[in-house]
Amino acid sequence: MPSAKTTRLGRGIFWLCSLVVAGVVRVLTNPRIFAQPMPLDLVLDNFRMLLDSRLALPQPPGKRHFDLFSQACRAVGTTGNLASEAQHAAVAIENRRHLLA
Repeated sequence: MPSAKTTRLGRGIFWLCSLVVAGVVRVLTNPRIFAQPMPLDLVLDNFRMLLDSRLALPQPPGKRHFDLFSQACRAVGTTGNLASEAQHAAVAIENRRHLLA
């Protein structure tokens, strides 16, 4: 398995969670956020390029995901839009990864 070490310039192997992909698509294609949102095909094609690169490693939610998600939500009273942040944090905690936002 490749090392997840990152260089000074931020280049190197990175873990890409499918939950993050959905959130980015939601934001970048949203006409309520951007006057000219990105076309869906452009966003999806860019993620495909990332996923096909040798540097991206998929990181799906695991068996403990729901329990960690529930604990995170209850610990700080997460509701509404912040639930997705707790979901991303649960994946990062479960897989001992750093969450970059």
